[in-house]
Amino acid sequence: MTKTAPRWARPSPRSTRASTPTARRRSGTPSGTSRKLIVINLGNNDFNVSGPDKLPTAPDATEFKKAYAAFVRQLREYYPRAKIVCSVGPMMNDNYPPGREHWTKMKTYVRDMVTDLGDPNVHYFAYTPIVGDPYGEDWHPTNESHAEMAKEIAPFIQGLGF
Repeated sequence: MTKTAPRWARPSPRSTRASTPTARRRSGTPSGTSRKLIVINLGNNDFNVSGPDKLPTAPDATEFKKAYAAFVRQLREYYPRAKIVCSVGPMMNDNYPPGREHWTKMKTYVRDMVTDLGDPNVHYFAYTPIVGDPYGEDWHPTNESHAEMAKEIAPFIQGLGF
């Protein structure tokens, strides 16, 4: 017997249209060349895979940078005139797990990847980490933290000409 997903879990008619770059490209519609700014905040979960000691461990630097760079290059293909900001979010810090310096490593990985791309319209930005409460659900930023993040990145984006 097949169960139907609850209404809130089913895709809306809008979300099934050609709304992603890949879907637009396949459908022959414009690839979104009008995008002016893309801000990426990813990588936290890559540093949250348990190692042999059951503590979060950092990914291999080369593989992480290679995958991230491929993603940025794909975005560049879809949006050739956009400025892209590769940000390091505030959810990590160097406090946990002790001695592993995940925050420092992630900043280095992302900064190096941006530099290695050599694209003058790809930029690096690191938010100030949240080092204590309040955290939101599942260690994510609260609404207040998101407001602080907006205040922090706004001058950076303005400095890019926006």
